[in-house]
Formats: sequence, C-alpha cells, structure tokens
Amino acid sequence: MKKNIEKIQSKSQYFEGHEFFSVDFSNEGIDGLSFTDCKFIKCNFAGAHIKKCQFDGCELINCNLSNVKPARSQFIDTTFSECKILGVNWSETALPSEFNFSKCILDYNIFTNQNLSNFKAIECSIREAFFSGCDLSKSLFTSSDLGNTHFDECKFKYANFINSINFFITPDNNDIRYAKISVETALGLLDKFHLTIN
Repeated sequence: MKKNIEKIQSKSQYFEGHEFFSVDFSNEGIDGLSFTDCKFIKCNFAGAHIKKCQFDGCELINCNLSNVKPARSQFIDTTFSECKILGVNWSETALPSEFNFSKCILDYNIFTNQNLSNFKAIECSIREAFFSGCDLSKSLFTSSDLGNTHFDECKFKYANFINSINFFITPDNNDIRYAKISVETALGLLDKFHLTIN
C-alpha cells in the first residue's frame, strides 16, 4: 500500500528507531528528512528524489532503489542488504558518505571523485558500473561480479578483491599497490601485454 510522503513528513522531520515495512516511496520527493537507526524492509524507492536527507546507522533490506536520485543526501554507517539498486549516480551524495552493500544488485551505478575508503560490496553484482577518481583504499569487493565495470584513476591500496569475478583493472591509470586479488585476476591484468605464460 502506498503511503503518501507528505503524510510521513507531516509527522516529523526526524525519525529514530522506526521500522518502515513495504512502504512505497517510488517517484516521490523526499526532502530534508533525517533517519537514525531505522529499518526499511521491502520498501520501494524506485525513481524517488531523495534530497538533503540523512541516513545514519540505518538498514535497508530487500528494497528497490533503482534510479534513485540521492541529491546532497548523506549515508553514514548504513547497510544495504539484498537490495535492487540500478542506475544510481552516488556522486550526487553529500560527503562524507559510507556505503555497505551485501548481496545487492548494483549494476550501472556511478561513483566519481569520492572518498570511498572502507567501501564494502560483498557478494554483489556490480556490472557495467563506473568508478572514476575515487579513493577505494581498504575497500571490500569480495565474491562480487564486476563484469564490464570500469575503473579510472582510482586508488585501491589494501583493497580486497578475493573471489571476485570478471574483474579487470588497468594498472597504468589506477593505483593497485597492496591490493588483494586472486591468481586468476593477477594473470588477467597481464592480458594487455599479450604474454604467453606457461
């Protein structure tokens, strides 16, 4: 059942410890709200304009956030689990923001010129995504599918890509020092040199 966002906003601008279950926020304008230690379960945010909001210590579980526009919103210690998140430009978020994704679909997402140290994407699909000018030091991409995702001028110091698949980074324009990768991935980084490895 769709709840009108105006009804929610009329109650308060600040929510702490609330649980939102199966609320339909799709294509709504959500402006200037603050959520602390809240849970969103099976909520639909598809196409929503989330402007100047703050999510602190929140959990989003089995939600749809495809094509969300997170204009100047902030995400602090917030976890996304089993969510569908297609085509989101996270570069629009306010800084600092922290992203923790588990078993999510993050295809076609964009991250540019952001400090994403400690970024976590575990057992996620991150296909056809774009990362440019980001600091991804100490990030976790473990057991994720990174098919056709493009990384440009990013820092991966101590990042962990163990058990990730379809992962390719060009060492020429990315800093991959001390990153943890599988043997198969390491060999893949040499593809551009057309070497024969016996």
